[in-house]
Amino acid sequence: MLEEYLRKIPFLRIFLPFAAGVVLASVSPGLAAVPFLIAAAILLLPAGWLIARPGYYRNQVSGLVLTLFWFVAGAGCLLYHNRAQPAVLGDSYVAVLLETPQEKPKSYRAEVLMTHVEQDGLLKTVSEKVLVYFEKNDSAALLLAGDRIVFKRMPQQVQNGGNPGEFDYRKFLSRKGIGRQVYLPEGSWERSGSDHSFRPTVVAEKIRDRLIGIYEENGLSGDELAILSALTLGYKKSLDPEVTQVFVSTGTMHVLAVSGMHVAIIYVALNFLLGFLRRGRIGRLTFLILTIAALWGYAFLTGLSPSVQRAALMFSMLSVGENMSRPMNIYNTMAASACLIVMVNPFLLFDAGFQLSYLAVLGIIYFQPKIASLLEVKAKFGRYFWDLVNVSIAAQLATFPITSFYFRQFPVYFLLSNLILIPASFAFIFSGVALLLLSPFRLLAGFLATGTGYVVGWVYKSLQFIGSWPGALLHNMTFTPVHLVITVLGILLLVLFVESRKSYYFLGIMGLSVLFFATSAGIKISQNRRNEIIVYNQSEPVIHLIAGRRNYVLASARTLQEQFPGREVAAVVSRRRLQKPQPVSFEEDFNDGYLLKSGSGVVFRGKRLWLFSAGGREPLEHTDLVVDLTGKFPAEQAPGKSVVLSWKAFRSGHSDSLNIHYIRQQGAFVLLF
Repeated sequence: MLEEYLRKIPFLRIFLPFAAGVVLASVSPGLAAVPFLIAAAILLLPAGWLIARPGYYRNQVSGLVLTLFWFVAGAGCLLYHNRAQPAVLGDSYVAVLLETPQEKPKSYRAEVLMTHVEQDGLLKTVSEKVLVYFEKNDSAALLLAGDRIVFKRMPQQVQNGGNPGEFDYRKFLSRKGIGRQVYLPEGSWERSGSDHSFRPTVVAEKIRDRLIGIYEENGLSGDELAILSALTLGYKKSLDPEVTQVFVSTGTMHVLAVSGMHVAIIYVALNFLLGFLRRGRIGRLTFLILTIAALWGYAFLTGLSPSVQRAALMFSMLSVGENMSRPMNIYNTMAASACLIVMVNPFLLFDAGFQLSYLAVLGIIYFQPKIASLLEVKAKFGRYFWDLVNVSIAAQLATFPITSFYFRQFPVYFLLSNLILIPASFAFIFSGVALLLLSPFRLLAGFLATGTGYVVGWVYKSLQFIGSWPGALLHNMTFTPVHLVITVLGILLLVLFVESRKSYYFLGIMGLSVLFFATSAGIKISQNRRNEIIVYNQSEPVIHLIAGRRNYVLASARTLQEQFPGREVAAVVSRRRLQKPQPVSFEEDFNDGYLLKSGSGVVFRGKRLWLFSAGGREPLEHTDLVVDLTGKFPAEQAPGKSVVLSWKAFRSGHSDSLNIHYIRQQGAFVLLF
């Protein structure tokens, strides 16, 4: 059966080995790109000769050589993109803003492209993307995409905190081509005019800002403006966290991210409006040109985000296939677009948006007709309602493993929410486009903006109501990589069972279900027996004590008051499904049978900790951990086998025999016992 699928989807023979090579290179950072690129070049000649042979894919030797070629090419492609770039040092730096700075609680953040570096009075041309944080002030608030800035602060390498369960921000930025960042306080930079080079993303950002300005000029504001901007133009920077959480808890966050669904709406509308052109050869060519131009024009208006680029490319290839008057395999078209995207940027293979967009489309293509056939609905309105239901189920079935693995949550009422929002999305996109076209006619545009604002507000309140229902969102799901593999295998067996009706595939699904729940039970048992001490890499000392699902957070009273439980602690509590942590301040005594704290001494599940503060007493004998809260711990007072944890460098002359862990330099300290 697999061989039959590969014959029908030849581009899958390219995508699978290429993707496998990319994955191998990603988990083997020590590999060099040059040997893989040389090997791919050596295999290129026989591979090209074999491709030219009719029916090459039916020959085992030919297939092996071609598979090896694409595998080596995939590994070499990622290693080449991931090659280390030497940091450019200079006395001053010139950079162009690639986006309008986004407001953060304490700063403005923007991606910039460094174009020149001044070294010893000489101006050197460079090209490096850097993340810039501006101190909040009026000058930073006025910056726009395309502005040129000059600064003297040297960008620093992006570093993670080294805390357990934290998001790998360094890897995330490296996959976007960003390796350094810099904070620019007021007075450390200046604006130096605008960049006049043509940069597509900058031009797209400027156009989108202008379109959002048209929305504002016609009376839209607040949450209605933020939601409509996100739904129609993909601009999510002005969304409040509370608004975003409503869409997350109702399973409609995908609508806010302009992607495949929005491009599909444009594609369907174009087919409806311009379908009359698809008569004759010239008409089909005209239709194809207009369709592709409209798809990429919309992608341009939405800022050329990666998700829109993927969708525009996929539907462009679908349009080409449909208008070639030849049989078209939609799976092969999707595989071809995925190949092209990953070859241009192999890091997108690991992008959640890339995975979800292709899986959602695959789910709709394969599962939707089969789900729709389960119930015959003759009434027009009823059939429309049933189509919305089966499309939502098909997309959710295909994307459930990935969303559960990445986000560890599941929106229970996603069907009802999508029944409201998906039809509304059609209306929002068309009303948004109409509002932009009618903007010269202030009266009509104002009337349309008012009506659109009311509808957006009603939809948002409906989602708020659904999201407030009991159990609307399953939080903190236990979904490990093992669960992901089991679930994906289960869906594949389901497909094979639907296609062949073989009973052993169904038995395999039942066996995987048992394995899934057995794995979950094993994880819970292991968690209940787990004791752990975590000392986080934060500016202020925070100690996390974990016994099964029971846990305690030790910190200063001020820290607990300002940021309890804190982002780092919350990530561990969420990932491991712990109970609500019990706060214990350094200044108080505490005893509940699991944790005993008296003065500077702490006893937790048989482990002894000593909290050293200024003027504190010497640690007791047999102390396991000495937590230096001051950076002035006297070396001679350390018990023999203690591990000393400090947030600052020790004074010179400390004993080399001490087992010291520098939190700020080495990351969080974790002790399992």
